[in-house]
Amino acid sequence: MVALPQGLIPAPRLKPAIRLAQAVSEYEADLTGDQKAQFNHHRARASQKPPSIQDVMQLTAEIDEQLSTKFRGRCLGTRTTNFLQSVQQFAALGDTLVGGSQNLVASGVWALVRTSLMLILQFSTYFEKVSSLFMVIGRSAPRYEKLALLYPRSKDLQSFLFEYFGVVVRLCHQMLRFTQKSTIGKIGATLNDADLISFQSQLESWAKEIRDEANYLMAQRIEEQASLVTQIWSRKPSKEVTHQRQMKAYLNALDFCSSYDYMSTWKQLRKAGSTTLFRQFSPYVEWRSRVHSSSLILTGRLGFGKSVLLANIVDDLHLFAQGQNVSVAFFFCRHDMPASLRPRTIIGSLARQLLWRAPRLQETSEAYNLNDDLDEYASIRRLLDGTLSPSFRAFLVIDGLDECEVADRQVVLQELRWLQQKFSVLLCQSVRKEPRDPHGIDPEWEELADPLIAAIPDNSSDIEAFIETELEDRIKSGKLTMRDPLLVLEIQDALLKGSQGMFLWVALQIDNLCAMGTDESIRQALADLPQTLSGTFSRILRRVDDSSIAKSNQRRILELIVAARYPLTLDELREALSVVPGDTVWDSAKLINDIFATLACCGSLLTLDEEENTVRLVHGSVRQFLIGPESTNESKFTFHEAHKRMTDTIVTYLNYGIFETQVSTRVIPQLQSSSAPAAIIRSNLAVPSAARELALNLLKLRRTPGFNMGKTMAQYRPRPETVSNHDFRFLTYAKCNCLYHILCTLQTASEASNPDDLLLRLLNGPILDLEKSDEINKLLLLAAERGIEPIVTLLLHSGKINPNTADSSGRTPLHLAASSGHDAIVKNLVDSEKVDAGIADEKGQNALHVASLNGHDSTVRLLLESGVVNINATDHFDQTPLHLALQRSSNKSTAKTILSFPSAKLDLQDSEGQTPLHRAIAYGNTEAAAILLKSGKVNLNAQDKLGQTPLHIAALTLGTELVAKELIGLESTDPNLLDYNMGTPLHRAVKSANIPVMRILLDSKRLHQPFEIHGHGINSKTRTIMHVAAQHGNIGVTKTLLEYEGVDCNGTDTYGKTPLHYAARRGNAGFVKVMLQSDGIRPDIQDNYGRTPLHAAVMHEHNYIADLLMASGKIRGDEVDEDGLTAFDYKAILNNLTSGPGSATSREAIISARRRREQEEFVVSP
Repeated sequence: MVALPQGLIPAPRLKPAIRLAQAVSEYEADLTGDQKAQFNHHRARASQKPPSIQDVMQLTAEIDEQLSTKFRGRCLGTRTTNFLQSVQQFAALGDTLVGGSQNLVASGVWALVRTSLMLILQFSTYFEKVSSLFMVIGRSAPRYEKLALLYPRSKDLQSFLFEYFGVVVRLCHQMLRFTQKSTIGKIGATLNDADLISFQSQLESWAKEIRDEANYLMAQRIEEQASLVTQIWSRKPSKEVTHQRQMKAYLNALDFCSSYDYMSTWKQLRKAGSTTLFRQFSPYVEWRSRVHSSSLILTGRLGFGKSVLLANIVDDLHLFAQGQNVSVAFFFCRHDMPASLRPRTIIGSLARQLLWRAPRLQETSEAYNLNDDLDEYASIRRLLDGTLSPSFRAFLVIDGLDECEVADRQVVLQELRWLQQKFSVLLCQSVRKEPRDPHGIDPEWEELADPLIAAIPDNSSDIEAFIETELEDRIKSGKLTMRDPLLVLEIQDALLKGSQGMFLWVALQIDNLCAMGTDESIRQALADLPQTLSGTFSRILRRVDDSSIAKSNQRRILELIVAARYPLTLDELREALSVVPGDTVWDSAKLINDIFATLACCGSLLTLDEEENTVRLVHGSVRQFLIGPESTNESKFTFHEAHKRMTDTIVTYLNYGIFETQVSTRVIPQLQSSSAPAAIIRSNLAVPSAARELALNLLKLRRTPGFNMGKTMAQYRPRPETVSNHDFRFLTYAKCNCLYHILCTLQTASEASNPDDLLLRLLNGPILDLEKSDEINKLLLLAAERGIEPIVTLLLHSGKINPNTADSSGRTPLHLAASSGHDAIVKNLVDSEKVDAGIADEKGQNALHVASLNGHDSTVRLLLESGVVNINATDHFDQTPLHLALQRSSNKSTAKTILSFPSAKLDLQDSEGQTPLHRAIAYGNTEAAAILLKSGKVNLNAQDKLGQTPLHIAALTLGTELVAKELIGLESTDPNLLDYNMGTPLHRAVKSANIPVMRILLDSKRLHQPFEIHGHGINSKTRTIMHVAAQHGNIGVTKTLLEYEGVDCNGTDTYGKTPLHYAARRGNAGFVKVMLQSDGIRPDIQDNYGRTPLHAAVMHEHNYIADLLMASGKIRGDEVDEDGLTAFDYKAILNNLTSGPGSATSREAIISARRRREQEEFVVSP
């Protein structure tokens, strides 16, 4: 073999890391002196302190700031955010590289990307094209926060990253070369489409390699990871090992706070428009300059641009914070993202941003166990408190809390108040001002630290500029056409006049005008502009064709978008709209060809996000317009209807037979064009773009002799593969959210109904991974509660769920089914060996308890006959099922059912000391009481915590005379027992005016001294039954007592007071009248202080009673008390007369003293 000369041997290809370093050096070499100085400054800074997400935000803010200053147009800086995040994370690998040469390379990439973007800003057209490219590649850019952990574990990953950023550097170098060309050279030097496609293709290719490798590394089992890391770290210095451990703790702490994508909503709002009004707005300027915790509450009506304003404020604060030791955090709630309305998401996202740069985060997270028993908010507070210094300062911007439920908003505000108390937190918050309450806001906002409440600044200048810009853009793009050029001025004036400060209203009106075909129709629309947003929405929806198909499409689209758990992509919505509910045969011919034409029926109420490619409502007010309870528009539908539409769509879609099979490998068919049926051609078209290209080729080549159409078609057919998410774009959403929509449909339905066969087949099939879904347990609980027996049976027999799963109140499916009386479900559950019927909920109640409480007689019998529950089980209040069954008067049959089982203990007392007999009498269940009394197993004199026996309860409860009669007829019943307030059953009957029971007790002749009360201890005050009657003043009770011999109308208590004293003092005129008519009544009896009932009446200004007493002729009125004063003396004093001893003032003092003493001596009735 002849050896090649040394000079002819090909040089080996350099390693990716070296080639990347060379590319950075070549870029640096082409910079001017000033540019090189800036580049080196940013590289050195990134090398010493790796860039963070805040640096990304500051850079995009700088870009938009310069664009708005030099050019009037859209905000393009946010287009680059995703891409810049990937560069920032690569540059942050400097920490992982621990100061190696690669650290300078990674920092250099960040510096040159930053430099290139700032240089290219001078050329608006060129920058728009570059920003669009960055936005597209940003969708697939490698953004992995765990990159620092994955990087050391894979040489392939390292190589792929270097290759990716090598392409980035080459792209930036080409941008640099463009800026260095002469003016004439720039004219023909703009990037052409081929250049863009080449860079995009290379970057997406390497991004896929990085993604696949990262997914592989993250998907490895924990044991494999531990083994691999041990092997790698065993060969590394301990410093690097320690750094990796700290990095892992740091990332775990951030992930614990939140992994929600809070950036996307801000980017969408920031792209919506720019404003600088707030920079001259004195409340904002004052708030921004404060040092200590303060709150700026900006109020404004719906559609006034509050969210866009706050999105701009986020940029301004990032620019303001440059060079200062202050953080900026923000969160924007979204009406169509339920996760964004949860307090845990909001607080967690804010905490993550505040902790991003905290140097002690890894130490704190290692010191605390974030998964301990503390609630998550307490864990976040502990993390913040242990990591941030007391002097920590931050700006917080929050928008859209109005969209949250009141209780959720209260949680957020509570946590914000804690933050402001602990640290210097300057909060800027928007609050919607409702038209019905234009002058104030809810007081809850004013509880924030040092609140500064201000209406958003007058935006008339911004509105005017917005109108001018939008009209200019529409005219240039050809969307708005008119024959009369002066018409544009009419449009401008009309929009400015009718806007009322609402950007949304203006934008929608312009969209509507663009659809007008003549100058006359535009003028007619201007003459009849709707004044409100609701009127605007209605007009847009009415513009749809009168055809049933268009109206049907409009409703389907809006229902799907409203129901979606998060915004659907264009491709997902296209597939969803192509589904025919109930038709489980997938047919590509049914796919919508032009999704934009289909969506056009909804007009400008829908918007497409250019970056995420998602379709959503243009504003949250549209959602309220469509499903709000106060909405009266003809397009209105319910939340249930929306979820029913989505559920039917998903269930049908997931039942496609194609998902249960695989597509076979295809070979190139030899087909002559003359023999190819059109159906075969259509069945093999992959995407509409391929279809267009193939159709054009077929038209040109069909007449060519010997043309092999099969070979041509094969070029456009997709590679052999199984059906995947890539082919069926709606599949991932459908699988992940199927159970959620089923739950929402069942929860919002007015009544439960049995599911159709498709739903049952889906739940029983393999496509849904039920074992890994949290929502399957919720479905089981809901189905059990609502009585949907087929679903419960299917899930129970699937073996894929835990039949003892519990809700937030600790209630299992058996609890819920028993509580609602769904016997078929209860039987299925108790027949299962896996179901534990004895599980207690948070109240300590099992299924028998809840069935008994709700009066489901057949369910109670079923449970008891099954033998799986304890009939005498007690809850946290020591209540048995019998106690609960007796608690409601409507549960009479349920109580009788329990009593029919011999094992039931009938004398158990609950935590209040009540037995079932107490409970039966108290709730009027006389049948159960009779059964208990006849059983002979109850203690008739059992006393509860108030000392009350069943007979006391009967005396206090109206309608219990039959039970009282039966009780008093039993020899073992003691009718003379005193309760702990020294009252007998008779006293209780008198107090509650239970006259039938009073008569039963008095007629029984079993009462000892029925008309006297002898107390002891603190209640050692003797009084009669008439004293009790006097205090409560029931005329019927008084007359009834007077019928019985032995009643003493003039009996005195310990203080010498008669019943008339009490009645006079209390103003019970009816009692006084009846008593004065009785024989032997003496109203002139004086108490221990010499005062008569007349004294009491006068002293308490019951003049009518005083007149009754004097008119009886049984009292003179000249009786004097121990102070020598008559009742008339007291009356004179009260009338401010000077008669009697002493001055009026001193006598009033005497009266006041007497009253106080009498109040203390007054005997409270038992």
